[in-house]
Amino acid sequence: MTLNTKRPLYLFAHIEKCGGTTLIEMLRRNFALRHVDIIPCQTDTNYVSSTDLRRALRLQPWAISFAGHSIRPFCDFGEINREIKMYTLLRDPVKRYHSDYLHDVTRRGYEGTIWEWMDFEDRHNFQTRAMSATGDLEEAKDVIARMAAFGIVESFDTFVRDMEALLHPVQFATYYRKMNPAMLTQGKREGEAPPRPMLSGAEQIAIAERNEKDIALYKWARDLISKREDTGGGASLQSSHVSTVDRIRVQLNRAQRNLWYKPWMGYKPGQLHALPRNAVDSKTWYEQAPYPTGRK
Repeated sequence: MTLNTKRPLYLFAHIEKCGGTTLIEMLRRNFALRHVDIIPCQTDTNYVSSTDLRRALRLQPWAISFAGHSIRPFCDFGEINREIKMYTLLRDPVKRYHSDYLHDVTRRGYEGTIWEWMDFEDRHNFQTRAMSATGDLEEAKDVIARMAAFGIVESFDTFVRDMEALLHPVQFATYYRKMNPAMLTQGKREGEAPPRPMLSGAEQIAIAERNEKDIALYKWARDLISKREDTGGGASLQSSHVSTVDRIRVQLNRAQRNLWYKPWMGYKPGQLHALPRNAVDSKTWYEQAPYPTGRK
């Protein structure tokens, strides 16, 4: 495999519950051995550093694509002697907030109501704080405006086409499968009712009140995207078909991650890699309960 140290590194700042799982499946399929779901050395901070990126490049010098919840615009990459092109996805804040709650219920074992979950202030304005270390709205806007690309989940096809242009001349197949839908059919325990898929009017209002910065950030991004969005129609890029070659490329990526990258990072092959709850409190991470979550 030819190495090109002059080629940019493409970093996806994956904000939780913002369509990232779908995009990462695309990255694995398109880049195979050249994509890394990065793991930070210091899991207590949950932020990737230049040390983490250098280590990943030593282990996989052919990699050009990196993704992870731990990648943030304010991470220190100053010691990397490569051009870095960062991009991200935002989502309707009320929908994202609800999806985050459902994820905690179905995957992390949270047993409280959504009203109780709203007491976790570290979950408020999460997208703004993911883009700004200080949680400042105007700073978050400035950071996103300077990114190589950004999009919103509600205009995912437009974002994918922007990614194709960003990555040129690297080939990037733009079809995708929607991954990781909110688990609305599984209860917390066998025999229990599943979480409600719909929010009441009162819940929507309460969520909006707790995420005013995120709503302002999302509307700003949506307005910018709408000005350049293709309104000429065209077929959706979503597809359920996955070719044999694409399946092999995804499996190659997983094999490299589990048999090479993870052992170097101190994880067993197949061991779930679960980061702390983004270095936030969430009532001391639900009293330090070891809920099963992570990326294989």
